[in-house]
Amino acid sequence: AVVSTQSTGIYAERIRREYGCEVELGTPTVNYRETLTMPVEFEVQYKRQSGGRGQYGFAYGVIEPLENNVGELEFVSNVSGGEIPDNFIKSVRKGVREAM
Repeated sequence: AVVSTQSTGIYAERIRREYGCEVELGTPTVNYRETLTMPVEFEVQYKRQSGGRGQYGFAYGVIEPLENNVGELEFVSNVSGGEIPDNFIKSVRKGVREAM
């Protein structure tokens, strides 16, 4: 919540008066969002047993910062020969986008 400087001063004076506590006011710090500065490799394991054979899979990848497209996602799949169906790759792309 955003509170004006005047309101902060009023609250501080009230705390001093009512509770006898010293209040120290200062400039607030701003939290910045973290971002990637270098490539990072990752590995994720997926297991789901819901009766029968179940589902099992691994995903390996690299997340790296883009040079000119700040805040955007470029998803590149290196699967060759149709080893993994397209609907699975679309699901991975969707999961990565949601995680960002």
